[in-house]
Amino acid sequence: MKRYIAALLLIPFLFSGCSDTTDHQPKTEQKKTIVTSFYPLTFITQSIVQGNFEVINLAGNNEIHDFIPTPKDIMALDGASLIVLHGAGLEHAWAEDTMPQWQQKNIPVAIVTKNIPLQSSAVHAHEEEEHDDHEGEEHHDHGGLDPHIWLSPVMAQKMTEVILAEVQKIDPANASVYKKNADELIAKLQSEDVLYAKALSSCARKEAIISHNAFGYLERQYGIALHPIAGISTTDEPSAKLLAELKEEAKEGVYGILTEENRVQRFAQMISKETGLAMFPITTLETNGKPFFEGYAQNRESLSKALQCQ
Repeated sequence: MKRYIAALLLIPFLFSGCSDTTDHQPKTEQKKTIVTSFYPLTFITQSIVQGNFEVINLAGNNEIHDFIPTPKDIMALDGASLIVLHGAGLEHAWAEDTMPQWQQKNIPVAIVTKNIPLQSSAVHAHEEEEHDDHEGEEHHDHGGLDPHIWLSPVMAQKMTEVILAEVQKIDPANASVYKKNADELIAKLQSEDVLYAKALSSCARKEAIISHNAFGYLERQYGIALHPIAGISTTDEPSAKLLAELKEEAKEGVYGILTEENRVQRFAQMISKETGLAMFPITTLETNGKPFFEGYAQNRESLSKALQCQ
């Protein structure tokens, strides 16, 4: 499978002039591009460059856990000024396989999580081995670390700092402009941290059930416990043993289930039907279906309701 992906991704690099020529600016030259692997990186990068570069979201509306780029997708990388990847196993083998081609073309690649300390994915009693893979699907290895740092306003500030430094390298003439834009984004994220802390400071409950194990940074930062139905990846399927344990949580005082619109939702609906637990919507912001800060607001509200906070 890995060799197939590598061969597939090599095809576009046999051709030249494959850059996206769409340019809505009244210029004679094509606007330079920065390619990001998925929406949170796109949002942060766009907030920093503010139109000085065209920022391409490679995964589009696909969940990054499932996404493998086609040769057409990879064409967007040809001639890019910068490629921004998340790392921590989130992009899977396709990023590693394509790295030699980027190096040959002297395209700089930023791995956002490279120098950001990540926490273990095992933030509660239910370890990753409690989740079985869907039959016929590849299990995605994140090395026991939780890659979902963008869901935390505290960790998103660190992501902003990393991307800022990479953008300044490719366009030092506008370094001060990018710093100002990044500072404004960091200020908004700091405000979000305050809002989260306030919303979750006085709650009747400290535990809830959640679709998959993506909110570990929020758990530790705000002193809550979320019991996941699926593991770090939404492609993980819960075992019968784990489902039984989650149903027991209802008897022990858990009030709500936080659910995403993905393949895990059917298990959340089953648990809700069998236990009577209320369901509340939550988003991992992996796609651009909901604006970044709107997603934060929805997550805060749903967490507050599921934990019965005042």
